[in-house]
Amino acid sequence: MKELMTMSEKEMVAVWRQMMNLDVPRSDCRVERADGVDLDGLLLTNVRLWYEHLLLTAPPEQLPVADVSAEAVAEADDDGVVTLTLPRRCIRLLEVQMQGWKRSATRLLEPDSAEAQMQSSPWLRGGCEQPVAVRHADRVVLYGITPGAEPVVQRALAVVRPAAGQIVIGRDALSTMPRFDDLVR
Repeated sequence: MKELMTMSEKEMVAVWRQMMNLDVPRSDCRVERADGVDLDGLLLTNVRLWYEHLLLTAPPEQLPVADVSAEAVAEADDDGVVTLTLPRRCIRLLEVQMQGWKRSATRLLEPDSAEAQMQSSPWLRGGCEQPVAVRHADRVVLYGITPGAEPVVQRALAVVRPAAGQIVIGRDALSTMPRFDDLVR
């Protein structure tokens, strides 16, 4: 696994200033304006939007990933359907393993997909050999535990949001930053 770097938002704004050629050192003149744009504020907004997009879409090896199984809440109904509520810092679940499953579920289905809709039938739904996870806006529904069994989360790997004001990324993710050359074309 690649090593991730941690930067403050202020440090990332400085990197953006460099990448966009906004920090060109000049010593031959001095200019002051009182009515200019808050460039750092504008860049900070763009940094936050860019980072949020990365958390949602970038490959996991470029992002902070943690096992949130100890923080997840699992509740099972009488049919063995588990509703998994993830902690707020969780951006996207990558893998889940319940006790009794032969393997992890690493593919999360959208609720309106045909495979997800098949889970409403007890004869067609996933089991411990082929568990199924369906992603909803506020929870993940899991199919594959034995009805009546206690739902125990053994592993839940997720992309997580770092502490406020921090950006944790792999160096490869820096290549997705906008550059000055991209703006002038």
